[in-house]
Amino acid sequence: MKKNYLKRSYYRLDSILETIKIIFLGLFIKYPKIVSHKFFLYKTPPKSVIKYNFFGILFTNIWYIFIYFSKFKKLPFIIEDKINDKFSSSDFFNSGEITNPSFKVDKSTEINLEFYKYINKSYQMSIEDDNLKYRNSEWWTECIQDFKKKIFDDNGNIIINNLENIFQLDFKAILFELSSPIKQNKNKISNFLSSLRIINQYHLLSDIIMDGVLRTISEPNIGNNKCVIYRGQRLSERLIRHGYYVSQIIKNTKFLNDTNQVFLDLGGGFGSLSRLLININKTSKCILIEQPEVCLIAAYYLKKNFPKKKLLTYSDYRNLSDKSKFFENKDFDILILPSWCFSEIPNDYIDLSINTTSLGEVSKDYGKYFLDNIERTTKNYFYSNNKVNSVENIWDGFGHNQFDFKKNWFPIIYNFSYTWHLEFLGKKIN
Repeated sequence: MKKNYLKRSYYRLDSILETIKIIFLGLFIKYPKIVSHKFFLYKTPPKSVIKYNFFGILFTNIWYIFIYFSKFKKLPFIIEDKINDKFSSSDFFNSGEITNPSFKVDKSTEINLEFYKYINKSYQMSIEDDNLKYRNSEWWTECIQDFKKKIFDDNGNIIINNLENIFQLDFKAILFELSSPIKQNKNKISNFLSSLRIINQYHLLSDIIMDGVLRTISEPNIGNNKCVIYRGQRLSERLIRHGYYVSQIIKNTKFLNDTNQVFLDLGGGFGSLSRLLININKTSKCILIEQPEVCLIAAYYLKKNFPKKKLLTYSDYRNLSDKSKFFENKDFDILILPSWCFSEIPNDYIDLSINTTSLGEVSKDYGKYFLDNIERTTKNYFYSNNKVNSVENIWDGFGHNQFDFKKNWFPIIYNFSYTWHLEFLGKKIN
């Protein structure tokens, strides 16, 4: 009878102990809803859906620090500066913890010499043809000069090694730093603390980022970026921030389900946010607008991520015989253009325009130019996450309060986000 009880009873000892453990851990964990068809028979949720509350974060930090300094056992995450010690990242990626591994880039495409020549040619053309000639802010003027020094040699050729290791270079702009939290020139303790900070952020923001987004985003292994690998995902501060933007867009627009729609990533950097949006809606069309130097880097990065997508840059665009037909047919998957080309996009062409944390860094002339064209080209939604006022001496002063809207926008979101910036999502009212 005792043997039969141990084999078949619902309330055998191990089930009771597991239930007691879950009830106790509930003090530290923000569990998904736990139900059972039998009272007092709870099962531990999969690790990938467990989120820690404040006390859970505090406890796990203490525990991880103890493990790290005592060498008592393996950490439950990988710091990529020590990836060759006793375990490999493949163990984590194949652990089954990630719920949708399609967001992870397993092997990026190889870039040949011709592609480097192609994007360099496009860059040179975009510089020569700039008919806007607006003054950049002091900040961006310095950043552009810094980009040029590190991307091109004295003969104007791309330094391929620098582009392939772009995340390990020190730039004045923090464009790349936040996507590669583990630095080869830092000591191990600094990288360990950076990893803890990102894992904490992952859990702290788990209430405001959609579960489907939070559990599937992952940094691609491109540009020699070094991340913390946690629950099968390569995490960085920028990735989590962009996960938040994506979550807000999905929750408040029709982006997830609409096919063949066009989104604009204005000031989209090297393409981190665009990559997430393309992965979520694979039929979407992306237009990324940036400074010419950053356009070059974005072309490299997005080509590595999406080798089968039709990616066009300014040189392709300039050689078009009929630009109006090109836009009408949406004859691209990814279109990367310099800032001054914004005025050539047709009226009411963009389904979703996005600008995050960059309008406040441009000059007033560029700011007005960008906002006027956002209003002219956007058909449905404009998502912004920017400074309220840019009053610091390194900015010219084009925060959200300087947005001189001419069109009517219904404010779906208007509040401060966790990034300290004012978050705005407007629906254009025709």
